[in-house]
Amino acid sequence: MKNREKRNTDTSSITKTLELLNIGLSCHAYCLLEHTGICKILKDTGEFSEENLGFYQNPALLRSALVTLVGSKFLSFQNKTFRFTDLGLEIYENLGTIFMPIVGYRDLFAKQFKLASNPKDWNHEDIDTVSIANSSVNFGLGKVDQEIFDILQHVNPIGTICDLGCGNGEKLISICDKFGSSGFGIDICKEAFAKIKDSISSKDRIEFIQSDITKLNGIWEDVDVALMNMVFHDIYPSSKAVEFLKSLRSHFPRLRCLLIVDIVTVSDAVSTILPGFDYVHGLQGIVPRSYDEMIETFRQSGYQVIKETKIKNIPNMFIWALSPVCYS
Repeated sequence: MKNREKRNTDTSSITKTLELLNIGLSCHAYCLLEHTGICKILKDTGEFSEENLGFYQNPALLRSALVTLVGSKFLSFQNKTFRFTDLGLEIYENLGTIFMPIVGYRDLFAKQFKLASNPKDWNHEDIDTVSIANSSVNFGLGKVDQEIFDILQHVNPIGTICDLGCGNGEKLISICDKFGSSGFGIDICKEAFAKIKDSISSKDRIEFIQSDITKLNGIWEDVDVALMNMVFHDIYPSSKAVEFLKSLRSHFPRLRCLLIVDIVTVSDAVSTILPGFDYVHGLQGIVPRSYDEMIETFRQSGYQVIKETKIKNIPNMFIWALSPVCYS
């Protein structure tokens, strides 16, 4: 009896291990199939025939990715045809959540063993900022963006809305369209900045500049509301973050509201984690701030929290609406 129980336990352990392995591999498979356009074909047509693999340069690799998703029950396979399952289609609709760490930080993952012994053995070129910017748009749709709109509706912007770290500019354009506001976007990424120019027309009241937001040189009195979406955690350590927030009061002397959308690490205050967030920043030698550390950083910078929103179904993500404290 004991031997039989042990064999059952061993079988269960192996099954769980293989399931875990398959989930990890499926994330990579999704990203590969999205990159090659096969995911879009599956979404648009409802199926992908195995015979069509012959039109691709590496059919063996792509078939292995498709089969991996069959193993994780994200695809079905029948009559030599692959189709999304309901679960697989739901995952695909949120693919930006997977794409951001797996693709955006793929070069850092590739050198993680070196980084374990030499934490400075990386540079910003190891990060695919364009993929991260594009993924963040998908990540926010239907989740974060609506919360931002609701907060801005209450704030009622009366001047220019500034997006600090605007990426490809899509979020700022969407916000300005909704509220009829002028916009001002700043981002350091050359590639993302190049794509911005294709996103706006001459009638848009939106200006973009390429710059490091921590090294701004200018005063913009028309900025009424500023937004930082998934950017603040990269300003590290906290002493640098405090100085940065203080500097915004000089650059934007009429700033009424600063919205910070960000994620915190696990702590007693917030005991969950967002998968991948701590990992990709650990690869850069960054320890993300906890909830309490985030609030303390705001306080030290001279801001008060006027509204806090916990994003549903996304662990550890918050939106803080901050107002500069007026000192007498």
